[in-house]
Amino acid sequence: MENEEISRRIKARRVLKGLTQEDVAKMLGISMPTYRKMENHPLVLNLIKIKRLAKVLDCQVENFLFD
Repeated sequence: MENEEISRRIKARRVLKGLTQEDVAKMLGISMPTYRKMENHPLVLNLIKIKRLAKVLDCQVENFLFD
């Protein structure tokens, strides 16, 4: 799966949960610019970050990686 698609799915899940980028950044304990990079520059993503995002967004890692 392309990194861009993973980022798109993360953003979609965040929006579905009614959260802002700032909300998720706070929940992850990272800065807003760092989170923005995770959504907008998918090369920043790695499995550890994806796992943390899945926990914060109340879903499985598979939701981001597979159809």
